Amino acid sequence: MKRSLALVLLAVALAPLPAQAAICPAIPLPPELGLTCTEKPGDAFTPPSATISPEGSLFSAFTGLTIRKLGKDEQIDDVPAWLRQQVTVDLSGLGSFFSGLADDPDLPVQNDGLAQSLEDTGAMISSLGDLPLSGCGEPELGSSQSDLVCHWDTSGLGLDMQVRLVDTGTDRYALRAWSMNDRRFRQLQALANGFDPARLN
Repeated sequence: MKRSLALVLLAVALAPLPAQAAICPAIPLPPELGLTCTEKPGDAFTPPSATISPEGSLFSAFTGLTIRKLGKDEQIDDVPAWLRQQVTVDLSGLGSFFSGLADDPDLPVQNDGLAQSLEDTGAMISSLGDLPLSGCGEPELGSSQSDLVCHWDTSGLGLDMQVRLVDTGTDRYALRAWSMNDRRFRQLQALANGFDPARLN
């Protein structure tokens, strides 16, 4: 009896975990936008997610749209507070990008002024992450989706971000779009508006 039970438990443990529906099919990408959707498949324990970003761009780290299915254990009692919590931007990688350019031996123009300018830009971008809510408006709440839009601007450079919670009644999705390019940000907002969870069923 015990041996049979042990064999059943072993079979269950070794059985492949069911994959969850991919997210990319829920957001059609016009080819002229030059964007790709990368899946992070989910399983029985981790919900799926996807990231949309530019193809072959040096500035792809500055632009993106992520879609993440929320787990059943992720309780949201206060939607405005949840939206604000999502505005935690780690910009250290973007700052390091510019700082790294300053140290590149193949920097096109070898002068201290350009290198210093790149260093200053990197430090400025990194510092934006320290004031995440300073550029955010009030959350816009709805029955099926709620949004928080933010804009940070300093020294002529800006970063736009939109965080969205989509509630289908059975599933919830977190979307976050960001870009330092106004045109790209509008494109990502349009894609987020076209997100249709019904395509996943």
